[in-house]
Amino acid sequence: MSPTPRTDAARAVAELGTIMGVWAHPDDEAYLSAGLMRLALENGQRVVCVTATKGELGTSDPFTWPPDRLAPARRLELAASFAAIADGLDNRIEHHWLDHRDGRCADIRSDVGATEVGELIDRIRPDTVVTFEPGGLTGHTDHQAIAEWATLAVADRADIRQLDAVIAQSFLDHFDGRLDLEPFFYDGFPRSVEDATVCLHLVLPDDLWEIKDHALRAQATQTDVVIDMLGLDLWKEFNLVEAFVEHSHDRTPPVGEPEHTVSARNVYDHSANHFVADVGTRISTEFEAPLDRAVLHAFAEAASTREPALVLDVGCGTGRVAGFLAERGLDVSGVDISEQMVGAARLAHPDIAFDTGSLTALPVADSTITAAAYWYSIIATPPTELAAAWKELDRVLTDDGHVLVAFQAGHSDAIVRTDAYGSSSTLTLYHHSVLHVTESLGDAGFEVTADVLRQPAFDHETTPQAILLARRRTVKRPT
Repeated sequence: MSPTPRTDAARAVAELGTIMGVWAHPDDEAYLSAGLMRLALENGQRVVCVTATKGELGTSDPFTWPPDRLAPARRLELAASFAAIADGLDNRIEHHWLDHRDGRCADIRSDVGATEVGELIDRIRPDTVVTFEPGGLTGHTDHQAIAEWATLAVADRADIRQLDAVIAQSFLDHFDGRLDLEPFFYDGFPRSVEDATVCLHLVLPDDLWEIKDHALRAQATQTDVVIDMLGLDLWKEFNLVEAFVEHSHDRTPPVGEPEHTVSARNVYDHSANHFVADVGTRISTEFEAPLDRAVLHAFAEAASTREPALVLDVGCGTGRVAGFLAERGLDVSGVDISEQMVGAARLAHPDIAFDTGSLTALPVADSTITAAAYWYSIIATPPTELAAAWKELDRVLTDDGHVLVAFQAGHSDAIVRTDAYGSSSTLTLYHHSVLHVTESLGDAGFEVTADVLRQPAFDHETTPQAILLARRRTVKRPT
């Protein structure tokens, strides 16, 4: 890894203006941005660091370091680390605590956390906020929660730029076969990004590495064991790179977009990290009954009979169904109304293409999809609006295309959630009538070939669950 020329690095960092880092624990800021902060301080920029917790649970030896002893120790270590980063400079790092409990950030409503961060943003007025990518980089739920708080706070302030700390694919390739990453990451992590998406990539030269090394070593309760585990050479290589991607905050709804679509986007944007933590990014036995998985297998087998088999996961969320189908050899893409859900799906399934769009405005060309899955994707769609969704499906699906629709069954009941999925937003959900969904598909030119209705199988299920398999029965005529 060749060091980034000092002048190039300083120039790129200068463009960030006043920088505010938002992190979960002491040492997050040093591992992910010590070089960035040092360059900014040298440039004369204002640098602010926000830390959500004292990191009082950050030990494998709680007998030596109980929380009431570790918390004050880490406060002192963080101060020493900041001093190391600013060594020899008049410029200093400003710091703010949020005083949350270590390991419990995900228990706090995202809008509450976002308000805290937003109040600091309004006081500090940064040009750039730096935080974790949506998956929290390591998969730690505190990291994920903090990323969500910061992202929501920045989304409401259009003049602020957000950079997410990431791991570039070239970084992983560099360590391939030489380093066991399992001790440093939770299951399913790290999730790398393509190097082309990285907007700021710093490979620290020796003098910057020496400063970062001192800053990390100042937090000895956290770093001594890592240094012993890696050895000095790998320790340096592992912490030499700081990479960031630009976080997009396009929240402008299309003109004339239905209210239920706007509400769904808002709720799912606010709750994406909760979905990742609670539901996950894969089809699982915790949320899919054996019958559900059997129908998914049947749909995958039916879809695979077409050549080429191009499947669209509509309302893909975190990419659970898309991942399931891709593992069975299908060419799958996904679309979701929520940009945050799409971001989580991309991180979980980097080999699958995901995009934003709605049930009535799919980002797909006419007659290009051979199969489409709607796995609980119509729960926020009013029964009267299903016809518009199936009309759009008819546009993108090829002749004889396969369709899968799963939903919570009822009598077209509307359930108003005022605290939907951990957000503070209101969302109306629908328990659709199996007969109505079947008839609406029929009116749009689809024939239901199988319908499955099972009783609730999990504690979180309160209604019967319906799954329909359908096929396009009419032949499209040239226009």
